[in-house]
Amino acid sequence: MKANKVVRDFLLEIQKTKRVAIEGNILKVIEPEEGDTEFSTYLLTALEKDKEARKKRLEVTKQVQERNRELLASEEEKILKLKH
Repeated sequence: MKANKVVRDFLLEIQKTKRVAIEGNILKVIEPEEGDTEFSTYLLTALEKDKEARKKRLEVTKQVQERNRELLASEEEKILKLKH
């Protein structure tokens, strides 16, 4: 899907002024116009940052899940000790 000039310019301006880029699956479907290196670079950079953010979120999720498993095991151990 090609972004029209208004959308393209808006995205580039927001990235320049606010340092905010789009993220998520929408990046997979937006295509730059042929020869538009500025927007092409924007999309590649946004896609790379999105991948990094997803990796970080996944790592945090894994850490939380591991910590929850440890806490559950600890609680079960305490309960067993109290029963005996």
